[in-house]
Amino acid sequence: MAGIRLEWAQFGDFDSFEVIRSSSSMAGLLDEDLPSPLATNLSKMYFVDTLITLNAEYYYIIRTWKDGNSQISDEISIQTPKAFSITTKFRNIYAKNEVLSIPITIDSIDNVDISTSSVVSGSLPMGLSLSLNEITGTITTDGSYSFGLEVVDNNGRSLTKIFDIQVQGSIVVNTQFDTTIDKIDGTWTLGGGNSLVSNVIRKNGLKTLRLGNGTAVATAVATFSKLPPRTIWNGDYTVCGWIKRHATMTAQKLWKYGNTGSNTDRDSIQFTAQKSAQLYRNSSGSIMNLSGSYAGSKSLLDEWIHVAEVRKNNVAYLFIDGQLIATKALSESISVDRNFMLGGLRASGVMIYTDPLWIDEIKVYQGVGLWTADYDTDMEW
Repeated sequence: MAGIRLEWAQFGDFDSFEVIRSSSSMAGLLDEDLPSPLATNLSKMYFVDTLITLNAEYYYIIRTWKDGNSQISDEISIQTPKAFSITTKFRNIYAKNEVLSIPITIDSIDNVDISTSSVVSGSLPMGLSLSLNEITGTITTDGSYSFGLEVVDNNGRSLTKIFDIQVQGSIVVNTQFDTTIDKIDGTWTLGGGNSLVSNVIRKNGLKTLRLGNGTAVATAVATFSKLPPRTIWNGDYTVCGWIKRHATMTAQKLWKYGNTGSNTDRDSIQFTAQKSAQLYRNSSGSIMNLSGSYAGSKSLLDEWIHVAEVRKNNVAYLFIDGQLIATKALSESISVDRNFMLGGLRASGVMIYTDPLWIDEIKVYQGVGLWTADYDTDMEW
């Protein structure tokens, strides 16, 4: 780094300038309590401070001298760049059976790479392992985990951070895509007019489920052949995933579950307008509509958005892109004996879209009510 260049203006005559620097704020100090000048007898109205380090904050004051009298300037602070930073994606809470692939990325001023990564304290959640640029594996055991990661770059500079993670509950549904044969792992039953053609790649080269093929879609949709345990829907749980809506759609379901022999929704997420979403629940004959408006920057049309339905402590929550848009207390349990379903089925049994609906990474957590802070977010350290 060449240094920090300071420039200032002075009106009227002067004899010289001094630059005073500190690593903490000098605001409120008396003149005699200020640190010794970094530079004195300056005749020009600029100075380059080369005695600096990276990732530090410096405070500066300029003193002007004239005929033995002095006057000091206001204080300014300057943050120098980090030598390098590390970014990871961690949540506060995970679940058993959750398959993780958490990248570790480096951003440096000199374009170096990661040399080594290691766990220097504690231990990763059981089932996970650390490579140079990634944490991968399937979590196997509940518990609280505290561990320190150290990353060293090619110049020998290192950063260490402590992470605290809670593992509770379990993953019941986790849509993993096979990018070679374009299908979801596990057994599905497809309704007429649906397609598993994955012509959209959302991120990291992963394929995406497409429901609908541009023609009229039948009442059945892609359906898990195995019903998740009924106890999921009567305790804490989270259902979340990614959806990309077509611009012509006005109200379609992302997921649902309900009664055998009836299209009556027991619990479902649908979009009712461009900026609105709805959690629809019919519990033992009573109907709850939990609607909310999204205040984020995305249009919700032709853009990938993250949607989550959460039940925690008998309260229903609806999130879009980690933003809480609606909350309501629950008074009854959900009666469910039908498969968990993905796609655009509604209570009347009539499909209401003819264009593709793209869905990705649908997950159902049993015993875990995730909050905004629990969703994947970038963490720089």
